[in-house]
Amino acid sequence: MAVPITPTPVLEGKEAADFIKTILQEQNIKVPLTPLPRIEEARKKIRENANTRQE
Repeated sequence: MAVPITPTPVLEGKEAADFIKTILQEQNIKVPLTPLPRIEEARKKIRENANTRQE
């Protein structure tokens, strides 16, 4: 049996204020890029695929 669709929860009062405060504090925090261990392999496959489509 399917689960009924419910409305999206709404924050009110202290929870809403805390959420807004957290968002405002964290919106400008810079995080470093995450290195991908197999990015070069993925780029190589993309280039190979692009080359075969041009032919």
